[in-house]
Amino acid sequence: LSAACSRCLDIPGAQEASQMAFEALSAGNKGLAAGVLMRKARCALLLGNTGQAAADYRNAAVRADNLRDRCESYSSYLLSLAYREIASADLLLEHQKYAEIFSQIKFYPVEKNRKRQKKLHIGYLSPDFRQHVMFSFYYALLACYDHEVFQVTCYSLTDVEDGYTEALRELVDDWQSLSLQENSYESIAAKIHADRIDILVDLAGHSAGSGLPILAWRPALVQM
Repeated sequence: LSAACSRCLDIPGAQEASQMAFEALSAGNKGLAAGVLMRKARCALLLGNTGQAAADYRNAAVRADNLRDRCESYSSYLLSLAYREIASADLLLEHQKYAEIFSQIKFYPVEKNRKRQKKLHIGYLSPDFRQHVMFSFYYALLACYDHEVFQVTCYSLTDVEDGYTEALRELVDDWQSLSLQENSYESIAAKIHADRIDILVDLAGHSAGSGLPILAWRPALVQM
């Protein structure tokens, strides 16, 4: 019902239905309840209730029963704080708590004696290699680098492609389609590590579909 209301642009109705669903699920399936909270939070954000949105996203992160949902809900929580009046020290603290999600992950050890490659191998990680606002920011990075000095690999984290995608694919040395719908964070990290990336650059931060958690495994020597 909430999804149907959203499609009809009845956001108050969608929020009310989400609240009813959450109340019905709160004592049951934690994972499903987390998904409902994410929908409820999105409705609150669209209605300008940023405090409720932040609280619901945070609650969803606590209830999430898998790494993917926990990362996505906590990232949404951090992003929602941009709409709130919050002290810098408190904002820093909430971002530092993000690291707790990855406390059990065993990252790749630094290869101190790794043989230097002929070209500096740079990897760009994004769910938005398509017609998207981020295109204006990363286009020059892909179109204007010196192919004699750098080797560039793009890791696309979505199956959504368009003419922009095709144009970008022609600009770089290597293109890897690794949709997050079909691949885990860990498996993508393993692929990046095997590709011997020197510098890995995440282009999405805490926005939708981000691969930021992949950096927790530290698959590259330098990460940005």
